Amino acid sequence: SQEYFLGKEFIAYELIKGFNYLHNQDIIHADIKLDNILLFKSNNILGYDIKISDFGISTHTSCQPSKLMNDAYTTYYRPPEVILKLGFGLSADIWALANVLYTLYTEKYLFFHPNDNIESDNINNLPDGPAKTKLYNDYQKELANRVLERVIKILGNPLNDWPELIQLIDDKYDKLYNKGIYNEIEIKDIKDNYLRLFKSGEYYPQIIRATIKDDDMYSIIMKMLKFNPDHRIKLSEVLSNQYFKKLPNYDINIEQVICEDVIDKRQKYPSTMPIIKYDFMSIRIKSFEYILERIQKYKFDNSDFFMIYYIFDTCYNSSITIYDYINFTIACISIWSSFKYGEARGIPTKNLYDKIS
Repeated sequence: SQEYFLGKEFIAYELIKGFNYLHNQDIIHADIKLDNILLFKSNNILGYDIKISDFGISTHTSCQPSKLMNDAYTTYYRPPEVILKLGFGLSADIWALANVLYTLYTEKYLFFHPNDNIESDNINNLPDGPAKTKLYNDYQKELANRVLERVIKILGNPLNDWPELIQLIDDKYDKLYNKGIYNEIEIKDIKDNYLRLFKSGEYYPQIIRATIKDDDMYSIIMKMLKFNPDHRIKLSEVLSNQYFKKLPNYDINIEQVICEDVIDKRQKYPSTMPIIKYDFMSIRIKSFEYILERIQKYKFDNSDFFMIYYIFDTCYNSSITIYDYINFTIACISIWSSFKYGEARGIPTKNLYDKIS
């Protein structure tokens, strides 16, 4: 129905707008996936709000497009630069978000194959121990390579869009050679294998086109799925697309902040943090006590405690300190109560920091 498609457009618009806001603050989410997109009941036109969750590995990039080197994103959402461990920046979020939008419009995973689950289940059924851990780690590495192969099968030879890629790979493995991690023969084999893989790519976007019936969204997703991170469409440009202007909640004021200005402001007005003498476990214990107190006072079910604490552990970020943990804990309580009871429970009316003094 038209309402169903309007729902997809509404969710897509709100997600893009949310991540555009993060990027304008020089913040990369680094773990965009369906699991981290939450829907809550609301009084708006569709009856729900969209929330982005799990900022556990979010960070700033200092305006550097290839600064970050960790294993971010779940495998199926990883852009090529992350799989190849070449460093990544804000544009990696754009690739991952394209995968979320594809699933939103097709109810399918773009680079997933059913056999992946079979192998993963077989490993999970093994008894715990070093052998299982090694098998699982090896499987994850192999799965990342398979995903890259599937990407190339659909989107073609990455060198067509990103000719500098081969030099980046050369530089990376030359450094590993200089560190004694690989010998000359191994380095040559690795580089040759990558070159063969890249050249085997057959541009076959029909796989995507056949499943997305919406012409405009197909065009948007293809512009987000560029091999070269610098060629991916900016989220502010996506928001300017005519596709979203028909929505009743469309905002003509699209924020576009120059990254350097954000960094400049951050340096001019640094946050002054007091000396922290508590570690994570101390914060965890205090949060534990606070949640119990709220549950008893606001008549939650006892089972709610475990779900609230699951949210706390999943979303906890190292930037949270003993001075602001209550705000974070209240947010966790509010998320769960809104989901289960349709209302935010347990929010105190007085100064939140009274509890800390």
